[in-house]
Amino acid sequence: MPDMYFTGSGAIQLGAATQLCTLALETASAPRIVLNYLNISFDGNSNTAVPVNCVIARITNSPSGTAIPTNYGPNPLDPSAPASTVTAKCPSTATPGVWSTAPTLGSIVWEMDIPPTTGIPNWWPLAAEVKVGASSWVGVFLTAPAAVAVKTSLYHTE
Repeated sequence: MPDMYFTGSGAIQLGAATQLCTLALETASAPRIVLNYLNISFDGNSNTAVPVNCVIARITNSPSGTAIPTNYGPNPLDPSAPASTVTAKCPSTATPGVWSTAPTLGSIVWEMDIPPTTGIPNWWPLAAEVKVGASSWVGVFLTAPAAVAVKTSLYHTE
């Protein structure tokens, strides 16, 4: 049975109408991982009329960013599970967040517009989860109509 892990970005500042990768995961040379759950939450209201666009995409470069905040993972949900083989990065806590080398958007594997007054919890159905191959990057990219703070988290299995 695979082990499940939580990884979160902590609070990240989105700039108005500018796409930003808020969380990026790099897999090890083995095994591949499966994304099972995504959660996006906003600190306030990004805009009362326009949703925030969210895509999960493969990343085509090797981004350089900030280590995720202490205690945000990847943390096993089962305390007896081995340490995760995934490396996680996020942008800085500047307003808006900044990457040293920003992730390059590749193939989009999931997309949704998120209501601006809420957030989204999303469990993918079995067999419809996002699969990430070995030695690969995947990221959550958000575009908000107005500046807003956001928290991004993913659960994955290895």
